Amino acid sequence: MNYPETKFRIDDRNRNDLLEIIARLAASYVPEWKFDIENLNTANPDPLSVIAMIFAKQTEENIRRLNMLLHKYHIEFANMYGMSRKPAIPARTVCTLGISGGIRSGVDIRKGTQVIGTTQDGDEVIFSFAHDISAVGAELTDVIEASGYEQKVVAYDLEEGFPLYSYKGENMHRQALVMYFAKFPDVDKQDFRIRFDGNLSSARLLELFEDEEHFSMSYIDEEEDTAVVLEMTEPIEENILIKHIELFTSAHSMRPEFIWNSISETIDEKFAPFTRQPMLYNEFFIGQEFLFGQQGAELTLHFDLEFDKFILTNVSDEEQDLRLIKKKPKSNLKRPRYISCVQEVTFEYFNGKGWKRLAADIDVSAIFSKEDNSGTYDIRFEVPADWESIVQGGYEGRCIRIQVVRADNCYMHEAEYIYPVLSGVCISIDGQSKGVFPKKIVKIQGQEEDDITGRIASGEEVPVFVQLEYSGDYVYLGFDRPLGTGPVSIFAELEKSLVFKGLELIFSYSSISGFKPLKVVDDTDSFQNSGNILFAPPADMAACKVEGVERHWLRIEDHGRYFAGSRGEVPFVKRIHMNAVTVENIIEKEEQNYYIDVVTPNMRFPLYSDNILSVEVWVNEKEQLSSDEMKALMDDKAVKTKAEYNFLGEIEEFYVLWSETDNFEAQFQRDLKTEGLGAAMRCYCIDRGKSELVFGDGVHVKVPLCVNDTAFKTKVICCDGEKANIMAGSIDRFRSSVLAVEEIHNPIDAYGGTDLEEINDALKRGSNILSSRRRMVSERDYIKETLAFSDTVEQAACVIGLMKNGTRDDAVISVVLLMKDYEKGSYSFRSIQDSLKEYLMNRCEITCGISDVQIVEPVFVKVSIDIWLNVSDMSSSLELKQQWLDKIREFLQPLKGSGSNGWQIGVLPSERQIRMMIASLDDTVQISHMNVTVQYTYNQRDYTMGLDMVEKNPFMICCNGKHNVYI
Repeated sequence: MNYPETKFRIDDRNRNDLLEIIARLAASYVPEWKFDIENLNTANPDPLSVIAMIFAKQTEENIRRLNMLLHKYHIEFANMYGMSRKPAIPARTVCTLGISGGIRSGVDIRKGTQVIGTTQDGDEVIFSFAHDISAVGAELTDVIEASGYEQKVVAYDLEEGFPLYSYKGENMHRQALVMYFAKFPDVDKQDFRIRFDGNLSSARLLELFEDEEHFSMSYIDEEEDTAVVLEMTEPIEENILIKHIELFTSAHSMRPEFIWNSISETIDEKFAPFTRQPMLYNEFFIGQEFLFGQQGAELTLHFDLEFDKFILTNVSDEEQDLRLIKKKPKSNLKRPRYISCVQEVTFEYFNGKGWKRLAADIDVSAIFSKEDNSGTYDIRFEVPADWESIVQGGYEGRCIRIQVVRADNCYMHEAEYIYPVLSGVCISIDGQSKGVFPKKIVKIQGQEEDDITGRIASGEEVPVFVQLEYSGDYVYLGFDRPLGTGPVSIFAELEKSLVFKGLELIFSYSSISGFKPLKVVDDTDSFQNSGNILFAPPADMAACKVEGVERHWLRIEDHGRYFAGSRGEVPFVKRIHMNAVTVENIIEKEEQNYYIDVVTPNMRFPLYSDNILSVEVWVNEKEQLSSDEMKALMDDKAVKTKAEYNFLGEIEEFYVLWSETDNFEAQFQRDLKTEGLGAAMRCYCIDRGKSELVFGDGVHVKVPLCVNDTAFKTKVICCDGEKANIMAGSIDRFRSSVLAVEEIHNPIDAYGGTDLEEINDALKRGSNILSSRRRMVSERDYIKETLAFSDTVEQAACVIGLMKNGTRDDAVISVVLLMKDYEKGSYSFRSIQDSLKEYLMNRCEITCGISDVQIVEPVFVKVSIDIWLNVSDMSSSLELKQQWLDKIREFLQPLKGSGSNGWQIGVLPSERQIRMMIASLDDTVQISHMNVTVQYTYNQRDYTMGLDMVEKNPFMICCNGKHNVYI
């Protein structure tokens, strides 16, 4: 047997040392013998020299065996104390499945299904599903966070990740009132005001709407309308119901939007409203949609009036006479000239059915009848409530129509037309006894818009700004299609692990009748760590709308509003993976049959596997048991049996499942207390170091006795140990065909795989047990037991009284673990956290309660170094930069090995140490400037500061941040 080197050496001599001693003594004992050491391997040695060489070799082997004596005694002593090497631990990771888009009901995949991954060396490793899963085609499409307390709803982009319960971002639950009016003139918007009537007093509404912290008012100018938007920017503590809206304007004047004389549109400052030749029923239109829409307002039509003359000259002095017989024309015949003017007009508006007289403060009918009426006019009138828009000359809007209803001589050939000319036309508003009702009113609640014009017009109180209907703080996960009925698993990948004491999250699902409680298996520990969330979708799960988005929803409630007081330190979810399943590097070997020729005590059999986890051993006991005994064993619930029958119903084969034990003597003592049970003394041991199955002596415990047939059958469960700690994305196929699954991959690295414990590590662990007598009293005892518990632990520290959250409790014992694969995340830490706590609880002081022992990760202090260098030769700058970065990373690496001495938990480097390390890298390079900063999270707060400003605590450990070398 080859034993490892040991520090307990009795004799340090080797073959060369022995040959030198022989050469020294040969001269005194046999002078004629010339023993030449240098020529032994090149020349033909004499017989005496050959004998000397054989003697030296044999003596060297004897010395080696002698040196192993104390080591063997150490091993045997550990064995006497019940020590055994710890088995290998299988690696584990998470795989996600992608199925064909046409599959609607899901694909059921059973526990134990095997997939294949590839190591960096190209070797294949096998992983097995740890649980059943129903892979569905549904995708997570929406994440919405809603809080009734914060009165805020936020939607997140799945590609960018999202923080839970932080409510950072724009409030998607928009509450706004959009009021459409006729297009506002180009004047200051402050000249307009809106009056609201509702469930609150006018004074209270004015106070709320003028509060810029909670409301904002804006204007949107569209092609034909102006929209006034009143939006709630911050939640209020009371609901606002509106039953009437009116728009009022301040006193100002504006030009008409439209002037039309039935022939052409004019925008001139001075124009003839009825042309130069007014005719009967000529019309003149003045359009101003906004002001003419101010119901009840007093308007003034202002213009300057003057007159001009037009003589029709295109008529012949004599009319052509076509009669055959004509009288002699009279000499000096003169035709009379007629005077034509606009003697009477109407002043009207359109009420939707026809033109109606517009009442004014003066009589407008004869205003254009004579030149003496020249001057400036202000015609006042009140805007009727039934004034409607009409289309004239391509213009649609409210208009005043002035029509000629009397104009004598307007059709005479000899006529002098006295026509009016207007200038400076404008319309002004002096005041409103009644405001303008909006053309359209739209209420916006979240993603839904509701036209409430008719409801407001009828005087109904409409809830416009209300408290959100959410009763708590929620996160909604929305899926685009049903999730089926099988076990569905999703993987939540967090940016980093956090610790929240007392956190409780409640899961619910959407149904036709609302949200109902949902039972889940939450490996994330309420989103404190990355992990799977496994659940069976209920049969009544259905789509519903959340903020106008119809999806199949999972709702997660922050019960007790844990995060309400610390929105800055919340879990950040990088991604949610669908169809996630935990896989383990567990390999189930084929069943093997073993035969025995002669039954002897302490029989050993090879198992032909490495890194054995467990072995099922089925022993053939048919020849040793009667029919009644076999029936009794089959009826015993504590015993597992397998029986095979012939066609007569007789038992042909009968196997009993035996159990593994660490020590036959201890098992015998336990079985004495359970005498009469079928499982008593049916046990075996596994020598994992030699990969052998070991049976007892046949006296205190049973051994297989069948020599005529198969004595027993074995099924070995093993793993690949550290070899299976493969990279993310390395698992890409099933071991056998799985229909409808298009792809499989692992989004995270495989972690936690360890090989069978080394002998020296087992002996060291045994020494710790002997020194502490399996009871932990001192801090050193806790550290020893923790390091011996798992090979994945790089170093441990024990902190008494102070907890990681900064509070102090003298009864609390905190064990801080730095894992070997800490850079890959907290997966390895979480895989041993609970089992290590249980292990320590069984060995610590009896006064320690379950809450008095805490297993925590360190506070990782990321040290970032920026250095500016001056170099004489820029050609090697890239190589020099990489060398410096490598040295800095090695110096700050907390793990020992590969050039790094590591750092102890609770110890941080000083800036002076860093400067000394930097100065020793290269004497030929000049450092012009160096900056050292640190980042860490402690007590649910993020810190960024200089290294010398850090308030150190025993949970901290330094690690690499982001380094930059500038040349």
